[in-house]
Amino acid sequence: MSATGPRLRCLPARGLRAFCLLSALAAAACGTKASRPARSETVTAFRCGAEQAPTPKTAREARLLAAIQRAIGFFEQNREPFALLMLDVMRRRFDIRSFDDALTRYDQLLAQDSPRLPILRVFRRIADHDNVLLPGDAGVISTGVDQLTVPALYCDRMPLPNNYVDLLEQANGSGAYLRTHALLSLQWLRENACAVRTSPTYESALIDAIAKLIVVDGAASDLELEAAGFLYSYGRGDAVSTAFVDEAIAQQNQDGGWLVGNDERPGSDWHASITGIYLLLHAYCGARDYPPMLAPPRPASNAAPR
Repeated sequence: MSATGPRLRCLPARGLRAFCLLSALAAAACGTKASRPARSETVTAFRCGAEQAPTPKTAREARLLAAIQRAIGFFEQNREPFALLMLDVMRRRFDIRSFDDALTRYDQLLAQDSPRLPILRVFRRIADHDNVLLPGDAGVISTGVDQLTVPALYCDRMPLPNNYVDLLEQANGSGAYLRTHALLSLQWLRENACAVRTSPTYESALIDAIAKLIVVDGAASDLELEAAGFLYSYGRGDAVSTAFVDEAIAQQNQDGGWLVGNDERPGSDWHASITGIYLLLHAYCGARDYPPMLAPPRPASNAAPR
């Protein structure tokens, strides 16, 4: 996505007490870095696909779960539009009820006057399969990662560009963020049931190249968090080392977010933080049959005109 599911369940009283104890122990043990003052501790239940998230059985799982809780708190009042779209993905994929209003918050931003409105309307389809575009909206897509992701997002409604396969193939030899978004595009093409004829080794080579972007060196960068999160989302979490997930936990700020990188501006960044929480949720839940990233069609009686 440019500068690129799901209801809360109440835990039984006994399970809630155990969860709070483990979360408190984990928060004390994980040594997270300070950024803004810590938010008050709250417990937000979530699901792993069709099942309730399991109770942590080890100290590491407890640290991972505590990090997820902090990250959920970080985004409860967020108003960055592309973050809100990803929160809606997590609402559907992980049943996080505190993200239920993500699309509502997104639409409130669309009601404001902004030069970003066309691109925001385009990407709204992540959260609404029957999203309505205005004339000229698609024309804002010209260069960069959007040339990969937007055609994949609408491939069941609009024909792919004639050079689309070439763009996918070239992305693996281009910038790192083009590689990660090529993988995201493959996922959206798959979810929209759109077939593309890439070279026989393209997918495996792309996955290998993205995995090599992830280095365990004490600094979980925005790019590495995105690469790891998209690999997990694509069903290739096996390409992400446990050591990197542990590093991501250690690099989390006290406010629940992440920095762009150790050499960047101080303070948690929305993009690094959205990829961080997306990674940790998948890492905690493991390989599952998750709902798609893209919202499903609404029932025919509720569908909006295109």
